This record gives sequence, C-alpha cells and structure tokens, in this order.
Amino acid sequence: MRKGQFNAYISGYGVGKSKDKGTPSVNVAFHVDVDGNQENITWFGYLTDKSKARTFETLYKLGWNGDLDGLAEGSSSKCFREGVEFNVTIDSESYNGDEKFKVKWINLIGEVHGVPSCEKSEAMSILEQFKADALSAKPKDLPPAPTSEEDIPF
Repeated sequence: MRKGQFNAYISGYGVGKSKDKGTPSVNVAFHVDVDGNQENITWFGYLTDKSKARTFETLYKLGWNGDLDGLAEGSSSKCFREGVEFNVTIDSESYNGDEKFKVKWINLIGEVHGVPSCEKSEAMSILEQFKADALSAKPKDLPPAPTSEEDIPF
C-alpha cells in the first residue's frame, strides 16, 4: 500500500468497536487497485456524536440501502449496491511508532472530495469566461506540467 488515489470496490462490511477505547464503528473493506495489484484496506466510520452524521452520509454514498439489520448482519446481507467503483484517497499516519495507512476520502467516480465534477461541455463553458485570466496568470519561469505518470513526483 502507498499514499495516493486509487479505484476501489467494496469487499466486505460490518459493525465493530475500536480495540483501544471500544468506540463503535461501521467498517467497510475495499479491494484497491494499487499499481495493478489488488490490495485491501478498511475504512472505519465511527459512530461518535461528532462523527455519526458523516459516517451515515458516507454509507449512503457507498450505496447502503438504509437497512440497519443488514448492516448488523454484515457482508452476507447484501445491503450495499454491488459492483460500484469508488475512488479512495489513502493517507498514512503514525500510530504507536508505526506508519499505518488509512482511507482518508471516499468519492464516487467523477467527484473530488465530495463535490461532483461538471460534464466537460459545462466545464468548458465556465472556463471559457476566464481564458484571458488563466493566460495572464501563468508564471513565466514555471516548469512544464508532467506529461506521464512517470513524471509525477509522488
């Protein structure tokens, strides 16, 4: 696993509690395509007063049908739409001296941090209004943009 954005599918889910404090959570496991290899990572949607609204919002985004019994039953219940592809952002954090990878964002394909992208024709209609601004703002000594994944520094 490494940091980055990757396409993913749900591979399992259930309800659990954190090991350290017993905090309840809904756990969704993903198969993630990392550089052509299938890897697994789990998202933990915590059910605290501060996080429960965001957790349930994310579950619905993931295709959950609202069935609490099915969520309690786990993966055999089929309470999520099957075969839906997502984009997950993986980040890392240090925990007890070890680097741990975690799911930081879950987006539908075409979303960026929860905001849907416009269709290309609508986006171009918006951007055409700012063409002169874009051209005049370009720094003169800026290196060229990467043209392939090999040129991207991360």
